[in-house]
Amino acid sequence: GGMASVYKAYHAALDRYVALKVLHLAFNEDSTFISRFQREAKVVAALGTRHSATLDELLAQVYSDVPADRHFLARLSLEAHLIKLERDGRAARDGIVWHAR
Repeated sequence: GGMASVYKAYHAALDRYVALKVLHLAFNEDSTFISRFQREAKVVAALGTRHSATLDELLAQVYSDVPADRHFLARLSLEAHLIKLERDGRAARDGIVWHAR
């Protein structure tokens, strides 16, 4: 994409290939963008670890740092991340369950 480059890399500790997403320098100092970038990484990691999960399960794992009274906003953010990942071919949903691709 226009904000980051993605490379195929070998992760020795996991003994497998992974996608390595590197943020372009232009966005290096944008704290809002960096926050979104890190949250997206947490969503991808959660899907990869769990293999499949509902929105509520992912919400508890990815947004554990968000106070419960703000989970309604976190839920909207999580849905947006998942839809983006689905559009990019990195996630899929089957009813209410999300899967990594």
